[in-house]
Amino acid sequence: MANSAQCQNCTRRACQDKYAFHYPNSHERIAEVVFASGACHFTANDIHGKLESNRANISLEAVNDTLLCLTKRGKLRQLPQFSSQPFYDTNIRACTYL
Repeated sequence: MANSAQCQNCTRRACQDKYAFHYPNSHERIAEVVFASGACHFTANDIHGKLESNRANISLEAVNDTLLCLTKRGKLRQLPQFSSQPFYDTNIRACTYL
């Protein structure tokens, strides 16, 4: 939990490069899972479930913090929230629907 607490401030040097996080083991594994499927929509729970199925001992809090860092860095896009959980999109270009 200390890992995610120290990465909440994404202006830190740790989150300035694509995957150069201060705690590379957990954050890089999360980023690998996020971008492994190409363009897709997902929640933090979806990513956490994939990590658990791969027996990665990474907390949901760390997943949320990493998704927030990636969103602030422009690597992910958070979709308008229509439910209790925010959805993220790996396609960072804005889409318009008719």
